[in-house]
Amino acid sequence: MFTDGSRLGDGAAGYAAVWKNGQSWVGIKTHMGYNQAYDAECAALARALESDLRRQATLERVTSFTDAQAAIRRMTSEEPGPGQQHALQARKHIAALRRARSGTIIETRWPGSQRG
Repeated sequence: MFTDGSRLGDGAAGYAAVWKNGQSWVGIKTHMGYNQAYDAECAALARALESDLRRQATLERVTSFTDAQAAIRRMTSEEPGPGQQHALQARKHIAALRRARSGTIIETRWPGSQRG
């Protein structure tokens, strides 16, 4: 699964998550109103995990890719602050995935440097 969050110059924020379903790519996108890009990145990760949980397929590995290292770090913290709501949701989805599909490897990765 690939995720991305962003914010426009006028302050409008949103995110998308896409994944391969057989030979097709499917995804979700959400407008978050006027928010920070950081919150959109965190929300994208939480929503990706929720989508993995809802999928009927039995997956050996659940991997989410994001270009936001700060969002990855946020998912491991329960401290108050920006992105907290999404970090708590992500942790809830991870726990549910582990209960529903024991043995499934769950990981979030940063793809490295971006070009272009």
